[in-house]
Amino acid sequence: MAQVRLQDRGWVDAKWFIKSWTIWLNLIAIVIPVLDFVLKTNLIADKDIYALLLAILNILLRFKTKEPISLER
Repeated sequence: MAQVRLQDRGWVDAKWFIKSWTIWLNLIAIVIPVLDFVLKTNLIADKDIYALLLAILNILLRFKTKEPISLER
């Protein structure tokens, strides 16, 4: 784990960004609409439900997150 300096907590352990569930969720969330547009399919039937589901998942992951991420290994 990398160490990162936070102003209020000093040096803390940070996980590598590849291990972040939030990063992966948001990357997939970007890929799905792009594929939907490029392939001209209907992967996302209701865009409002998709946005709501993504928001809820991000909020849940925010509560799960305990440590910052780092670009360093």
